[in-house]
Amino acid sequence: MGVGAGLGSCLRRCARLNNHIMKPFFISGTILLGIVSSTVAAELDTARVDQITGLKGKMNEKEHVYKVTFPRDDVKVVVDGWTMPPFMGLGTWAAFTSRKDGAMVMGDTVLFEDEVNAAMSAALDNGLNVTALHNHFFFDHPKVYFMHIEGEGPVDKLATGIRKVYDAAKQIRAANSQPKDSFGAARLPEKSSITAAPLNEIFGAQGESKDGLVKFTFGRPATMHGTKIGKDMGVNTWAAFAGGDDDAVVDGDFAVTEDELQPVLKALLKEKINIVAIHQHMTHEELSKAGLWLVDCSASARLRKIEYLIIESGSSRCPRDCFRRRGYSHCTGRGTAQIKNDRCVTRRRRSDRSFRV
Repeated sequence: MGVGAGLGSCLRRCARLNNHIMKPFFISGTILLGIVSSTVAAELDTARVDQITGLKGKMNEKEHVYKVTFPRDDVKVVVDGWTMPPFMGLGTWAAFTSRKDGAMVMGDTVLFEDEVNAAMSAALDNGLNVTALHNHFFFDHPKVYFMHIEGEGPVDKLATGIRKVYDAAKQIRAANSQPKDSFGAARLPEKSSITAAPLNEIFGAQGESKDGLVKFTFGRPATMHGTKIGKDMGVNTWAAFAGGDDDAVVDGDFAVTEDELQPVLKALLKEKINIVAIHQHMTHEELSKAGLWLVDCSASARLRKIEYLIIESGSSRCPRDCFRRRGYSHCTGRGTAQIKNDRCVTRRRRSDRSFRV
């Protein structure tokens, strides 16, 4: 008897034995699952989900999940010269499931570049969390982004938040059927001429200068696979400035923990800073990264915003002399600095992990 035939015979015997032993269990399990499924379906008001979102969902009885979805077929997407059907991965969806205290929703929203910040603001303003922003394709025109969202609470509130996100994107497309290909700001000069000294004072650190550009990097300690890592291993927040003192642009990363992510996203959007990516750079660590890109303000206004955001994130060492010169008080330069009522207030706690310059 060959190896294949012997293995097949063994598998058949095991299957017959399993059927004999497990049959009563599966019959009972089927009845139990049917009862649980009915209970969950009754708790989750799927009709309200349909009514609020304006979509017709579908119940997965096995997973007790009610899912609404629709294709982004309002804009033609071409990937590497080929027109992509929405079925190939251009579907927006939100899935609801019951919890003891209400419901949970998770979803993925297909967005174009000029829709991202409006949709993200709608999510955050309506009690949803934004957990990722990234792309799926190369050589796609227009560029397609995917924003992951989640939330917990009453199903009406969650469904309303989802509807607000979808409506925000629809309003952008109603104003202009084709996605924009730029922020619309004036073109910056080819040669940058950022003055470093005022920035050094604002950030309380010595920035790195090169060819008229200035960059600041703030590391924070972390551990990965049992090894201590920090700024030069990639665990850092940074901001780089280009252009001129009167007309500048800044881009960079904010290294944040899971608990810091939502407040930092809200602070960035509040200051009209465009969020271009939310993702992780590592595995087996506790940090996520929120990317930023900033246009359409004067350099001085931009710099004040970046300073404010680094401090408000609860992740920065307070440059005490800088804040005293700028009129803030109650700053000891120790612990975590926050801006509150135009004052720099420090907190000290054993678990605090602050940025280190």
